Parts: sequence; structure tokens; C-alpha cells
Amino acid sequence: MECYYILKVREGTEGYIRLGFQHLPTKKEWKRIIEEQDLKAMDNCFEKVPVKEGEVWYVPGGVPHAIGENVMVLEIMEPSDLVVRCEFERNGIVVPPKARFMGKGLDFCLNIFEYKERDLKTIRETFKILPETLQSSENFTFNKLIDSSIAKSFSVYHLTLKEGDFKLEKGSSFMVVLVVKGKVSINNDVSLIRGESAFISANSKETIITAKQKDCEVCFVAPVN
Repeated sequence: MECYYILKVREGTEGYIRLGFQHLPTKKEWKRIIEEQDLKAMDNCFEKVPVKEGEVWYVPGGVPHAIGENVMVLEIMEPSDLVVRCEFERNGIVVPPKARFMGKGLDFCLNIFEYKERDLKTIRETFKILPETLQSSENFTFNKLIDSSIAKSFSVYHLTLKEGDFKLEKGSSFMVVLVVKGKVSINNDVSLIRGESAFISANSKETIITAKQKDCEVCFVAPVN
């Protein structure tokens, strides 16, 4: 299981992902497509699922998926190596045979897929997540993006901080901080800019996020206890 937080869509383009079958193949046909690397037939099993900046999507295990071009996402995954790769080569990068089917073989992995057809409306209703605002003021908004009702292994939060400080109420576990916009400091000690991350220990008693530029955005990812 994994989740996408859409950080950016390239200006002047339409962002999209692939998610679930819109044109369902039989298991036999899906096997042929993978074995023969019939990429046109593979692509025809899906339609583009439009995405916008700030949206949150989740991908249950077994649902085929891919990230389209022109999209930057924060991808959060469960700690698992159970990954089936159907496309073996892209832009000269070849997936080694041992990394394609977890060492189990294609016939075993064909049983992992969810052979269910969903149109785009159903995909959006089923897999798009609406963030929940936990705290807000004139200066900040703190949202819950993903929690244990969706993901069993992790939770994700998002902070928009116009200026000043935000005190993060930590739980009992460690946390990873990722800056997605602007520049911030943690406890006036560690400075981070967009794309940089930091690890907050479970023993940290207090965490203060300070905006060093206006209109900063920060994501927090923590394990579910």
C-alpha cells in the first residue's frame, strides 16, 4: 500500500496518474502483455486519472498504478519489498529480472493483482483522500493527510506556515520532516530548504518549526504505533 501527495504539476501541462484498470484484461491477456512487453496494449488497459497540486491519493495493494509525466509527488509506502514491475525498461533503464517479480515468478505475481474495472469517477470517489484540518490560525494550517484508517504503517501531516513558529505536538514515535516549499528551521538549530529532510527522534520533547521565508510548507511522516 502506498500514498501520493501531489506536490507540483508542470506549468502548462495536465498532471495524471494511472490507477486501477479502466479497461480490464483477463488474467491470461495480462500475462501475455507482461511477457511480450506489449506496452501499447498495457497502456490501453488504463486511462489518465487527472490530478492537481495538493491532492492526496492512496493505492491499496494489488491495484496497478503508475505516476505520469509532468507530476512531482511525495510517495509514501509501507515498509515492504512486495513490488511487481510490469514494465521492464524505460528510457534505457532496465529492471533486472530478479527485481521484477520478487523472485517468485510471473504466475505467482499474477494472483496479486486486483482484476476489477473502475471508471474515472469511481477511481476518484474511491482513492482520493480529503485532508482534515487539525489546527488553524491566521498564521498556519495543520492538516492530517493520511492516518491509520487508511494506512496501517504510517501517518502523514502537512503544515502551511506563513511566518513565525509552529509547535508540533509529537506522539511517542519518531518522525521524518520534509520541506516542500520555502525554508524553515527546527528548534532554531537545524535549517532546511525545499527538498531537504530531517529525522526527529522519538525522545524529542518539543519540536518548533520556524518559517525562515514566507509561506512555507512542510510534510511530516510518522509510523503508526
